[in-house]
Amino acid sequence: TKAPAGYVTPEGDDAKTAAQKVESGKTSPAALNFTMTNTNTYIKVSKVDIADGKELEGAHIRIFDSKGKVVEEWDSTKEAHEIKGLKTGETYTLRETVAPYGYAITTDTTFTLNEKGEVTGGTTIVNEKGVLLVEDAHAPDVSKVDADSGEVLSGAHLQVIDKDSKVVDEWDSDGTAHTLKGIKVGETYTLHESSAPAGYSVAKDTTFTMDKNGKITGTGASPAVVDENGVLLVEDAKVVGGGGPIPPAPQTEQQSESESESESESESESESESESESEKETEQQTEVLKPGKGEISVTKYTLKDNGAFMVTDQTYYTALFKDADLTTRVSDVKPLDLQNEYTETVTFDALPNGTYYVAETTESGTPITSGTGIRKVQIEGGTVKLRKGDNGGAAVIKNTVSQNVLGEHVDVQLSVRKKVQDSNGNELKVKDTFYIALYSDEECTKRIPGIDILRISLDDASEGAAVLRDLPYASAFYIAEVDENGNKVAGMDSFNYQVIVEGNGLTYRDLNESEVVVINKLKPGRVAGENRDVNGENRGANQNGEQGAVRTGDETPVVPMMVTMLMSGLAAIYLVLRRRRLQSRHDA
Repeated sequence: TKAPAGYVTPEGDDAKTAAQKVESGKTSPAALNFTMTNTNTYIKVSKVDIADGKELEGAHIRIFDSKGKVVEEWDSTKEAHEIKGLKTGETYTLRETVAPYGYAITTDTTFTLNEKGEVTGGTTIVNEKGVLLVEDAHAPDVSKVDADSGEVLSGAHLQVIDKDSKVVDEWDSDGTAHTLKGIKVGETYTLHESSAPAGYSVAKDTTFTMDKNGKITGTGASPAVVDENGVLLVEDAKVVGGGGPIPPAPQTEQQSESESESESESESESESESESESEKETEQQTEVLKPGKGEISVTKYTLKDNGAFMVTDQTYYTALFKDADLTTRVSDVKPLDLQNEYTETVTFDALPNGTYYVAETTESGTPITSGTGIRKVQIEGGTVKLRKGDNGGAAVIKNTVSQNVLGEHVDVQLSVRKKVQDSNGNELKVKDTFYIALYSDEECTKRIPGIDILRISLDDASEGAAVLRDLPYASAFYIAEVDENGNKVAGMDSFNYQVIVEGNGLTYRDLNESEVVVINKLKPGRVAGENRDVNGENRGANQNGEQGAVRTGDETPVVPMMVTMLMSGLAAIYLVLRRRRLQSRHDA
């Protein structure tokens, strides 16, 4: 006997049937009673480091059925994720869409559950406890180095490009190794240098791939160079006559003595000149340029240590400079006002052709590398060249921002409780999935970036809860109920519930101490067969017969069935009455 979908076939005590001999006149077959109990399928999925097996937080994982429908999704925590009710005999796909910071996105794997609810077949790794594993390897590091000495170089602009010519990561080298973001296991990528440090030539493009264990391999006609530590190297050669250090010629003893005397005689003079030059370097100059037709856009991002976007309430500043040393400013200082935002863009226009250097500055225009709440300033595409025929240029400023910049908590979470009620305010048990989105404004028009829509599933229950974790800073947090596509449903006539939100507008300090309650109260007068969701699809009724936003999966056309049954009943009555009339005539 086959079990229902989402249940396992019973065995052992649950599958025993009484072997009872039926003897004539003693026991009737109708007296035999058998009870068979089915239980939900149950699996666990862990997100782990492939090297040490430790649980990893921050990955977003989805499970797809054989038709490509998402049947489960979640963000990994320090505990294995539990899933109930998957169908036996169905092939499912495990997919990681976002990897934890510092890790590469792993490849899709598949699995199937047999009639006992055990994982069989597919490519998903299962440990000795029967837990399915989604294994991640550390993302590779890239270093920009001198081709001859191996010295790490600053000032190069580098990109990683996928097979579809899309830039998945880019940065300016700063003398340290850069950990790649957005890399997927098994795919081939191109390392591209768009600009080289002063005095060096641009390196040729190279290609590489990464296996599931994190091993980096150079591929193709121009394979990338990988050192003994697994670090990808972008090697630049010095340009002949390009300003690199020139090795000293062999000196005679007489020349050495002469130069020593010369150095001694001019020591005080050199110190004086050096001091004068230092003063000039710290003195900022401005220059007014002739108007032109070029423009440069500068986009600002604020980030957490783990690379996630962080909403702030701060004003930052940027300006353009004529020289790489940032001593001569050639533009106004423009504010980048981030109020409950993590990004802002400004544009410098009417610029003549030439080379410009983008910098983050103070309000007065002094270049900065750090400031209030900023631990690191990273500028991508900071050297912009405007040429005849160009449409313009662009640069990106990324700030790694102290998470306690405003004295707030850092590891916070928001608890959301869902309650479903009938039109009289009583508990209403339903079987459905509800969706919640997080906003930074009271009107719920600005979604907080980087936070997925929260799913709360109720299985024959009137109440449930879920938690949003790893939240960026915002001055306040507002909850709104949405459909699975993110459309707000409150106030829609097609949504059968009145939406009531209690405890909305929590501040950052309140998050760990309070919760937001989202109540769905059935609108009066809604009956079975009339309820439709926001997409116009039929929805069923709950077990008490009241109409709710319950998607049962049973799409039986109820109204036509009732009409058919009524017609059949009338026909039966007609036949009975006709037979009685005929019988009366016969008796007469």
